[in-house]
Amino acid sequence: MSQKVALLATAAVAAAVIYAGLQRRRKDAARRTTHTLAWTGALEDIPENEPVLLMECNALVGEGVVWDAKTQALRWVDIEGRRLYRLRYQTREVVSWELPKRASMACLREGAESDKATLPLLMGFEDGFALYNPETRATQYLPGDYVQEGNIRLNDGRCDRQGRLVCGGVNLDHIDEALDVWHATVSTYQIGEDMRANQVLPGPYRCYNATSFSPDGRTMYMADTPSKQILAYDYDPMTGNISGKPRVLKEFTEEEGNPDGATVDASGNVWVAEFWAGRINCIAPDGSTVRRIEIPHAKRTTCCCIGGPQLDTLFITSACIGLTDGELKQQPWAGGLMAIKLGKGFRGIPEARFFG
Repeated sequence: MSQKVALLATAAVAAAVIYAGLQRRRKDAARRTTHTLAWTGALEDIPENEPVLLMECNALVGEGVVWDAKTQALRWVDIEGRRLYRLRYQTREVVSWELPKRASMACLREGAESDKATLPLLMGFEDGFALYNPETRATQYLPGDYVQEGNIRLNDGRCDRQGRLVCGGVNLDHIDEALDVWHATVSTYQIGEDMRANQVLPGPYRCYNATSFSPDGRTMYMADTPSKQILAYDYDPMTGNISGKPRVLKEFTEEEGNPDGATVDASGNVWVAEFWAGRINCIAPDGSTVRRIEIPHAKRTTCCCIGGPQLDTLFITSACIGLTDGELKQQPWAGGLMAIKLGKGFRGIPEARFFG
């Protein structure tokens, strides 16, 4: 091969490498999208008296909202839309990433700079738990007892006060039908220092939700959504053991919605989203109702967390899946992200990070 031919071959290879890199960056750019907030005022000026629409996400199933106190950022997912969102509080910057599969939660991690998009998050994908990099899509699945069988996926999960993740699943077969047809088939899993998903509550459940922990970490709350009950388990914060027969914290009436995602404030109150009702219900540790917040334009409220620099703002996700055109006109906030200042006497707790 002549020197000229060799040079041409080398140039062709270099051009191909450059072209492949450009194509890869274009694909990455398509997967990463920037958004604008619907709320045009300062985030510090979110009112106390009524919720506001913070962002029009049009999420099919918005879920898993969590406040990162370390980086002053909010994260949530659209499960069926397969997107991960992040809102930086100080700059108002909102970015979302396309996900390769349905994911119900993105867990904060300890011991790393979680504000960097390149940090692998602990994700609850439909087919298992994985460390996932939203920029590169590098995925490392964790071993364990969870196996995706039939039409199930992972659903609701949060970390306990020590940094273990607890997460349960949902059976999507016949989800809109009677309970004798919608079968209970899913369990609850915990990931600790061994980085393995171990079954801790066999259930079985139809739709596990409302994972949250008391301020001292000695009570774990959860719900099997169609049962219309929030249960309270004794929880050992040192070992992560769940013990004893659960007590019923609250049983929802037929007029109320079904318990979905939840969080706990500094006073031990449980704030739970009522799916179907467009409401957040604040429940005291003794089961009494402390406060109700109506979400006027979104009936399918899904999850909530307390965040903001002063931990005084309630953020709420919602769903628009299954709504007709007429229902969407009646519920213009459906699929959106809402917020309301909680006012005097209510403060959140910094969300625990997964210690792995």
